[in-house]
Amino acid sequence: MSSIATGGDTSGIAIVAYRVARYWTAAYTLGLAAQVRDARRAEIASDVWEQHRDIVTEGRPAWRFLGSVFSRIVRGAPADLLWRVNVEGPKMNIKIPFERVVGGLLLAMVVLLMITTSISGYDTGREGFDSELRRLAGLGNAAHNGNAFFRALTGVALIAAAALLYTNLKDRSPMLSAMAAFGIAGAGVLALIAGALQLVFVELAKEYVTSSGAHQEQVLVTARGFAVATDNTVGAAFIALVLSIYTMAILAGREGLVPRWLIGIPVMSAAIIGGSLIAQAAGANLQWWILISGMFMSTIWLLIAGLWLLFTPGEGRAPASTGRAAAM
Repeated sequence: MSSIATGGDTSGIAIVAYRVARYWTAAYTLGLAAQVRDARRAEIASDVWEQHRDIVTEGRPAWRFLGSVFSRIVRGAPADLLWRVNVEGPKMNIKIPFERVVGGLLLAMVVLLMITTSISGYDTGREGFDSELRRLAGLGNAAHNGNAFFRALTGVALIAAAALLYTNLKDRSPMLSAMAAFGIAGAGVLALIAGALQLVFVELAKEYVTSSGAHQEQVLVTARGFAVATDNTVGAAFIALVLSIYTMAILAGREGLVPRWLIGIPVMSAAIIGGSLIAQAAGANLQWWILISGMFMSTIWLLIAGLWLLFTPGEGRAPASTGRAAAM
C-alpha cells in the first residue's frame, strides 16, 4: 500500500498489518453496493494509516502496529458485523422452517471444519525447515493474498454461523446452544489469529531467503516459532469445533430434532479420542489418529444431521413456543 511508504516504515511486519486490516474489511463488506463498500474500506484504510503514522512518529516498533491492528479487528468484529446488518436494512419476513436453516448451517460447517483444520500444514521439524521456508518464499503474492483472504472469510463465516445457530436453537436449549455457539465463534477467532500468524510467517520466509549469516539464523528460529504457534492455534480451533459439534449432537438428540441413534456417532468419536489421548500420554504417537478420528466422526454427524433437518423439517419434537419460523 502506498500509505506504508508515506508513513515511513516499509518493514514486512507493517505490510502484514495493513493486509490483515484490508482483508478483514473486504470480508465483511463483500456483496454491498459499490459506493457503500468503497466508502467503508476507504474509512478503515484512513484510520489504519493514522494509527501507523502515530506509532512511527512515537518511534515504537512495527510489532506494536501489528498488535494494535489485530487487537482492533478482534475487539471490533461484533461492531463491524452489526454495521453490516444495519447497512443492509430490514429484511423481508421469510417463513422458513428453522430445521432447514439449522440443517443448512450444519452442512456448511462440514466445509468450515475442513478448511479450519487445514489452515497450516507446515513441517515444523528442525530438519528440512530451511527448504520449507524457501518453498514458501517462492510462492507468488497472489497465492499468499488469496489464501489470507480465504482464511479470513472462513473465520468470519464461523462467527456468523455461531450467531445463526444460537439464534435458531436458543429456544430449544439456551445453555447448550450458547455453549455450542461460543465454541464455534471461538474457533472463528482462532482461525483469524492463525491466518494473521501465517501472514507474518510468510514475511519471515521472504526475509530469510534474502538474509545471510547470523541474521538468517535468527530469522529461521523466529519463523519456526511462528509456524509452531500457527499449528497450535489451528489445533485449538479444531478442538473448539469438535466440542461444539458434540454439544450440538446432545442438544439435537435430546430435543428430538434428529434420530436419537445419531448421538452414538459423537459418543464413539469421544471414546476414540479419549483412548488415543491416554495412549499418547503413555508414550504412543497418536496425534494424527486423534485428528483423523475426530474429523471423520464429526463430519459424518454433521452430514447426516444436516441432511435430516434439511429434508425432514417439522418432524422433530416442537419447542415450547410452537410454530416458530427461522430467525433470519
